[in-house]
Amino acid sequence: MIKNSSGSLKKYRLHSNTKVEDILSYIFVFLCIYIGRDTLITTSILGFLYSQGLLFICFICLIGVFIYTNIDKIKNIILKDVRIKILVILSFFILGSMIINQDITLRYLSILFCIYISFFINFIMDYKKFLVIFTNILLFLCIFSLVSMYILKPIFIYGIKMFPVFL
Repeated sequence: MIKNSSGSLKKYRLHSNTKVEDILSYIFVFLCIYIGRDTLITTSILGFLYSQGLLFICFICLIGVFIYTNIDKIKNIILKDVRIKILVILSFFILGSMIINQDITLRYLSILFCIYISFFINFIMDYKKFLVIFTNILLFLCIFSLVSMYILKPIFIYGIKMFPVFL
């Protein structure tokens, strides 16, 4: 098991530049919240398949950046980190239940995908950083929701012009 000096599991860098790493973390957590499994965007606008596909593409791109940054440590991560072993065991059980039940649907794969995302987030950030990012994103979404409900919606419904037009 790979631990740092404080005894917790080691966190790996997502990118060599800290600002780029923070931006990528915010974008990824925002996409996980916005087009996750049970959101209004997923069910009514994009559809479940397209939203999971979009999230999967973003996840693969982020994994690519992670592997490119940690290419010299990737063998050590795969062979010695206990989180990979837990992930393999969980994947084995979920895929085993898919095969036993003969129910190969997107539901099981999306559950497995959510588990992969949570493990990947555990690799790149600790829970304090994740809570700060999660809280900031939810605050932004709440403010955006209030602004769109009480300012933008009346403008579009009642035809109120933002700027006076002089003819």
